[in-house]
Amino acid sequence: MGLGGWWSVEVAGSKGTFCIENCIEKLTYWPAPKPGVALGIGQEAQPAVLDTGVKDFGQTFPNRIHAFLEDVTNNVWHEHIRASGRDALATLE
Repeated sequence: MGLGGWWSVEVAGSKGTFCIENCIEKLTYWPAPKPGVALGIGQEAQPAVLDTGVKDFGQTFPNRIHAFLEDVTNNVWHEHIRASGRDALATLE
């Protein structure tokens, strides 16, 4: 399966390019070439790939619920909770 699709995004900047595939499945990062370092003909920058192994969005719920409960248990300030109701509401809006 290649890049793209309804739930994928690619963003390029001065420090590199990253692509998130299918919302949750994989993140690929290609660093920008360093000044003064030339790649040879046919050479490409080696990407860093984070493959979560998660293929179904429903699988993310236990992780997010666990993160919320862990933050509440550890008395994390409400503004810094990783899985807040405010974030969920903003997503729905």
